[in-house]
Amino acid sequence: MIAYADDVKAEHLGVGRHLLATHAPVSAEVAEAMAAGVRRRYEADLGVASRALPDGRHEHKPAGLVFVAVAGPASVRGIPSR
Repeated sequence: MIAYADDVKAEHLGVGRHLLATHAPVSAEVAEAMAAGVRRRYEADLGVASRALPDGRHEHKPAGLVFVAVAGPASVRGIPSR
């Protein structure tokens, strides 16, 4: 699933709107929530999500920042690129 828009993240993956507002869409917290949401929505053993900031438009985060998260039966792990 490609969930670029915050509405899609919230409505289809169950990412909390408060989480999106508090941590910004490109964050480890949102990537983890998306991975867990993918796992739930598709009843999968694993859910994987990534968030990226390719052009550096956010004043507090560098261009090229990427977060990857994997959700499994026991836990959710997020891995930032930097």
